[in-house]
Amino acid sequence: MSLLRVGHTVYGTVHDRTKAADAISKIEAEGGKCVVLDINELGSIPPVIDDILTKEGQIDVLVNNAGLGL
Repeated sequence: MSLLRVGHTVYGTVHDRTKAADAISKIEAEGGKCVVLDINELGSIPPVIDDILTKEGQIDVLVNNAGLGL
């Protein structure tokens, strides 16, 4: 069952909105939120976390599933 369907707030991260447009559309259509984050740019991580904490107050669960396309 989708975390969104049971009432959780879900953020997904992408490093290129253009390449992930289809996935982003599906997530956002169900009520999820997508933000741009490239984990190779270490300086970009704290502002994204700070923004989510400002909006949501806390992060309860983090699923780290970075992928690499060949």
